Amino acid sequence: MIRQSIKRFKDFDEHMANALPDIYKFSDSIINLAAMVNYSLRDGHPLYYQLPSNPIELTGLLGYLRMDLGQSTLSSYMDPTRERTQMTLFFFRSHVGKHSANPGMPRMTISKRTRL
Repeated sequence: MIRQSIKRFKDFDEHMANALPDIYKFSDSIINLAAMVNYSLRDGHPLYYQLPSNPIELTGLLGYLRMDLGQSTLSSYMDPTRERTQMTLFFFRSHVGKHSANPGMPRMTISKRTRL
């Protein structure tokens, strides 16, 4: 079930990047956070900026995140029951002109929740 959710998030992120290349910049989810922690635990080796393919390592990494993150940080990514998680999409202005209030700042954020 976790693998399916991860694939859905990655597929959706790729779809948004392809569908809206001018304004879609990146997403943020528990997947990104887990990839960064995996990268950090492996001494910053670029090969490890991804989720482990081994299910046991993935479960361990997710358990580490649950134990190590504070509740406020974890609640930004998952609901208290750990049944749902969300992906936040960031869109940026594709045009920066003299009338832009905050050039380069997020214009809109959309959250998509899915069951784990």
